[in-house]
Amino acid sequence: MKIFIKILIGILLVSMLISFSGCEKLDEFFGDEEDDEKTDVENPNVDESNPRNAGVYNFLLVREEKKLGTAASFVICEMDVSVPSISFFQIPANLFINDSKATSLKQLYDASYDSASVSGLSNSESSMNAAKAVSTFISENMAVPIDYHIVVSSTAMAEYIDLIGGIEINFPFTFSSSAGITYSSGIRNVTGDAAFDFVEYDFFRDTESQINAARTVLAGIHAKISDTLSSETISIHMILGKPLFVTDVPSEDGYDIFFLRKLISVAAENWSIANLCTTPASVADGDFEVMHRNRALEQINSFLNIYKNDVSEEAFDPELKFTDTNERIVNAIYKASKSLPESYTASDIYAGRLRIFTK
Repeated sequence: MKIFIKILIGILLVSMLISFSGCEKLDEFFGDEEDDEKTDVENPNVDESNPRNAGVYNFLLVREEKKLGTAASFVICEMDVSVPSISFFQIPANLFINDSKATSLKQLYDASYDSASVSGLSNSESSMNAAKAVSTFISENMAVPIDYHIVVSSTAMAEYIDLIGGIEINFPFTFSSSAGITYSSGIRNVTGDAAFDFVEYDFFRDTESQINAARTVLAGIHAKISDTLSSETISIHMILGKPLFVTDVPSEDGYDIFFLRKLISVAAENWSIANLCTTPASVADGDFEVMHRNRALEQINSFLNIYKNDVSEEAFDPELKFTDTNERIVNAIYKASKSLPESYTASDIYAGRLRIFTK
């Protein structure tokens, strides 16, 4: 059956190519080799008072839960196309915010999705509307501009992993999924369903283990596409893979292919990942992660490479949107210092250095 599907896809792609007329259309489909040397890709959202570094782009990656319109995680992905390098800055979905619409980023996303859906927008349009609501909040209050958005459901990500032929994961322990499927510990080439059975495992010992499991899957995806994609296959891969995601990364002038080419050329030592510095707190409205203001600002100025100059104290959270002065516990955490979470490279992940434990 799988062979039949691959043959069918091949026939469809060949038919598509035959329907193109002239070299110009072929160049548009396959992309130009000069895409790797693009110099006309401009950063949106340039702040004249503190100019952005050229060639640095921020993407907001949103993973939805199995229920569409419900946020599971947020990651700011910063790509520097000149190195190239990539930095993943993970922000807790339940990060506390002081907003009239919500008390966490997750609530803001979910409420924005529901509002867009009720107004008649499609699922994909509602997801993009919700992602932009979150990115606007982040841009205005964390001084982190977002250029593009990518939203993916758990189902779509599993389909993408299957599209690339599975990924390699080093399972740190033997575990069973909610459906009763048992996976043995060790290095395994796994399907999309198996990868997400791991990410959504119910018995991780702590939040750190759960986060590190997701990091392992993300690194596995990057390793696989870096090893398997080439200049000859990247455009076909984009045609098959991009429809699985909701994104506003433009296809015009080959920008989506340009970014993908840069992504797969990132070396393991230039692939880094870190968490926003937070501490959990329970208040009347629920359980949240609360930002440590000064440490978060330090992370933005050191881990990310957005601006030519550091973000100033005055420019970061000027309206105190990440605390509530009436909530003593929340405000105490917000103002307190804390050691920064450890950051990792892809090399660390491949070497099995992440802490992942079961109860």
